[in-house]
Amino acid sequence: MKKYLFLILLCILDYIPCYASTEALFSLVANTPPSVTVPANRMTFIQYTVTNNTAITRRLTVKPIPYVVQVTNNNTCAKYFTLAQGQSCKLTYLVQGDAIKKKFTGGPIVCKTKYKSNEPDNFLCSQPEPSMILSLNPAPAAPTPDRKLYVSNWNGNSISLCYLKGKQLSNCLISALGNSFNQPEALAVSDNVLFIANIGGSMSSCLIHPVSSPPVKRQRLDNLFMRLMGLLFKIRPPTYQAQDLSPSIRV
Repeated sequence: MKKYLFLILLCILDYIPCYASTEALFSLVANTPPSVTVPANRMTFIQYTVTNNTAITRRLTVKPIPYVVQVTNNNTCAKYFTLAQGQSCKLTYLVQGDAIKKKFTGGPIVCKTKYKSNEPDNFLCSQPEPSMILSLNPAPAAPTPDRKLYVSNWNGNSISLCYLKGKQLSNCLISALGNSFNQPEALAVSDNVLFIANIGGSMSSCLIHPVSSPPVKRQRLDNLFMRLMGLLFKIRPPTYQAQDLSPSIRV
C-alpha cells in the first residue's frame, strides 16, 4: 500500500509543473529603447517598469550592471526597494558614452533579497523578455553640429536630443524623462530652460546644461507653434537668445 501511495505522490509532483504560471515573478517592461549606441561625448537614459507579480510583498534589488549608474531619486526604484503585490516602480539608468568600454548585453535582473541580507537571492529572480534585454554599444565621439533638435516622445513621457545635419537626424538619444512629462507634444526654449507642453494642459520644464563651446546662432521657432503655446497655457511667448545647447538635460 505504501508503495502505491509513493508512486501516486511522484506522479502528482511530476504533474504540477504542467500548470505552473508562465508570468514572470517580477516583470520588467522597457519604457525606453533598451538597445542604445552612445557616442563618447553623449549621454542617455534607459528605464524599465518593475512590477511585483507575486502574491506577497517583496524586498527587491537589482544585480549590478557595468557602465551604467542607477538613478535613485524620487519616483524611481531605489537600490533596495519593497513592492507589494501588483505594485510597480521605475528602474532608471544613466548611461555616459565615455563609460562604455565595450559592448554589453544582459539584464536587468531583479531578485528578492535574501533573508536579513541585502544580497540577491538567485532562486527568485526575473529579467525582461528577449526583445527588451539591455544592450549597450560604445561609439566614437560624434561631431557636434550647429543645429540640434529636441523631440517630444509621445508615449515614452520623455525628451530626446537629436543632431541635425541638413534634413537628416542622427544620434537621437533620450536626454530627459520623468513623471512630470505626460504625453509631451510641444517644446519651447527660453535661455537655458526647455519648456514642455503636456496633453491635458500641464507644463514641465528642464534645465539645459551649458557647454564650453562657442555660441551658435539659432533661429526662432515657427510663429504658428508659438501661437499654439499661447493658446494652451495663456502665457507670453519667451524671448529667444542665441546660445549653444548642451547634449544633456537635467530634469
